[in-house]
Amino acid sequence: PRRRRSERRMAGFVLPTAMMLLLVLSLVVGAILLRTISRTEQAMLSRRDRVIYNAATPAIDRAKAKLENLFQIDPRLPSGIPAQELLTDLMRDDDATYTLPDEERIDLNGDGTLDNAWIYQEASGVGDEENNLRVAYSIIWDVPDQQEELANQSTGAIETRAENLQVRQGPIASQPRPGCIIDGAGSPIENGWLRDPSSSAILRKNFQINAFVISDGVDGAVTTLEVQQEREANRGNKWGAWFRNDLEIYPGPEFRWNGAMHTDGSLIVGHNARTDRTQAYLVSSPDSCIYQAGRTTSEITLGLETVRINDEELVIYQGELMAGRVVTNASQGGGIFHLWTPPGETPIHHENEAGRVTLVPDNHSVRSGDPEDVILDPIKLFTEDVSKHSGLDLFETDRVDGWEQFPRSESDEEDDRRVFNEPSERPFIDDFYRADDRFGPKPVYGGDDDLQLIQEEDNGEPVGLGVRVGEPIASGASGDVLEKLTQLSVPGSGDSRELGLDGYWERRAWREGLRVIVGQRLELGNDPFAGTTQVDNDPNTPQQIADENRADRDRRAHEYLQHRTLRDNLAAAQTTAIYHYSQDGGDPDQAPAAAILSTVHPGTAETLKRAAIFEQPKIPFGVTGDAATLFNGATFGDDPDELLVDFFTGRGTNGWELNLDDLDILNTDVQNAMDNLANLAGDPDGAFPALQEANQIHPNPAITEWGDFSNLRRTLDPSENLDSLADYSNKYNAALTLGALAYNVSYLSALDYSTVTAQLTALGDRLLQLRDG
Repeated sequence: PRRRRSERRMAGFVLPTAMMLLLVLSLVVGAILLRTISRTEQAMLSRRDRVIYNAATPAIDRAKAKLENLFQIDPRLPSGIPAQELLTDLMRDDDATYTLPDEERIDLNGDGTLDNAWIYQEASGVGDEENNLRVAYSIIWDVPDQQEELANQSTGAIETRAENLQVRQGPIASQPRPGCIIDGAGSPIENGWLRDPSSSAILRKNFQINAFVISDGVDGAVTTLEVQQEREANRGNKWGAWFRNDLEIYPGPEFRWNGAMHTDGSLIVGHNARTDRTQAYLVSSPDSCIYQAGRTTSEITLGLETVRINDEELVIYQGELMAGRVVTNASQGGGIFHLWTPPGETPIHHENEAGRVTLVPDNHSVRSGDPEDVILDPIKLFTEDVSKHSGLDLFETDRVDGWEQFPRSESDEEDDRRVFNEPSERPFIDDFYRADDRFGPKPVYGGDDDLQLIQEEDNGEPVGLGVRVGEPIASGASGDVLEKLTQLSVPGSGDSRELGLDGYWERRAWREGLRVIVGQRLELGNDPFAGTTQVDNDPNTPQQIADENRADRDRRAHEYLQHRTLRDNLAAAQTTAIYHYSQDGGDPDQAPAAAILSTVHPGTAETLKRAAIFEQPKIPFGVTGDAATLFNGATFGDDPDELLVDFFTGRGTNGWELNLDDLDILNTDVQNAMDNLANLAGDPDGAFPALQEANQIHPNPAITEWGDFSNLRRTLDPSENLDSLADYSNKYNAALTLGALAYNVSYLSALDYSTVTAQLTALGDRLLQLRDG
């Protein structure tokens, strides 16, 4: 009996245990199933989010492309620093340029005006649904009027800026400092651009792109993406004067200078007796925005070149500040330099003695030596592009001890200096003459930031290209070098190449600006049989000086030579061609967009006035033959619109717009006329650069006394095969001048003398009276 009772107790223990194990097993299996389902759902959601996120990325690319078009292609964008309102209007003024075919503009802030924001639909690629994603994106760049508010990154401030369609923050590479405001009122004049902390000449602006994608599915999943793009603008060249050579100032009358200047050589200021003839003022009033930009807007810097040897930087050249005159090779006179007031101090008035310093030989930077010792060696400069004093090899020993800068304020801070030695990056100086596809006068081409055109000897020293100035670039360069000098790229053509350096500014004006090309002046009043000495032999010219004034003439020989060179014949013709980049074609041979007569006669007030006044003939005259069609009728002068152009007497020759409908430089008659002009007044060896040879002058004055058409002669030479911008403008300008002159002459050839019989009879009688006394 005891054993049965024990068996019954053990049997009752197995069932609860089994139930417990089954329960635990069920919970484990259920948890695994739930986790599996959850992970599957997470994977699906992650994939869906990735699809939506990927849909937002192309919207960012669309916005970037529109910004690129705005700044690089849009012809309406002006030069300089564009105001943020102008940028907004340019992109909002929709002519299908900034709205793609599959998208439409939207109103972001509900003010009733469509903003620079767009929406479009596309397929997610999941399933068979089409256009189940809606993508919206916007581009904003406005900043608050008080730009320092950008530093406030609180939630409330950011929400307020978002409601006003303003950017979340300022550029990363800038400080949220306010732009210049006059008298503490109004908006910053930079209008949405912030100053760079490292340079007062640079402004920065960030463009905020926001993309928003929502799924049209049941879940309505969304994603957002934001990108900030920064752009840089330059206030422009701060230098009022920038010289690769020495800068010499020794005026007669008072000379006043405002702003910054730089010389890669020395600054020499003087006068034969006075120290106040030259005054270097600051850039402007201390109350102006330009002055507030910092000391750099008024600095005067001298040349400085260094070289690093064994981790030590050594000075190999430094320009000097000297009181003297190179023309007399004497240290005399001087000048007055006004001081810049450091921030936080009361600006010093320019008439206050404490606000200026007078430069004299006692306080200039040179201890010994004459001006001719200090100036740059011209041979080294122009043949090797090397800076070297003419007579001071060990210039360090000739600088005054302790002279570091001049003048300076009472502060010892370097930022308060006005004149000091500092290298300056060379501005883009066009030293290639014009865009004529020919080498210019630059001695070598090379350097860290220059085109690598130099050859190197075994010791690594740069040498010349081995070509002459004026030689065609194609004969002295090839491949990439040839393209970097001569290439052209048309905006909007997909051509991403840079412009060539040969005549860079003319090429740039051809691509995106205005070119105004003044043609050669064709002198009509010179006697072809008088030779080149006719001015000396003409007693009616101001160059003839009485014997008692011969000493004065000898003393002022250069001035009188200039008088002779600038003699103004009333009988002359000259035109100006105007080209604009928006013209169709975009080829170097494009015809001018407009042209005007520009034969000005500034000899006297009367000649100047007559050149700009257009008059009807005092007596209308009849015209015959084909000229009746040219002059719109059988009589000229009976219509108020029929006005005279007379190059022979200098009447109505300045400002008249020419009709270009029939301008054709390929016309046989036009080509013959240009050939005749080129052979009449063009020296075969006188085109730029003129041939240099002993006992000869080029361009030859005997050939070019009617105007120097030597460049035209070279352009028309069939052996040259020229087709540069300069060559085509040579042809067009010559054709315009000849055409205008031909129109003038046509009056005479078309005159019907029978209509002016009475006037001719009266003229003949008057001439007989004069003959008979």
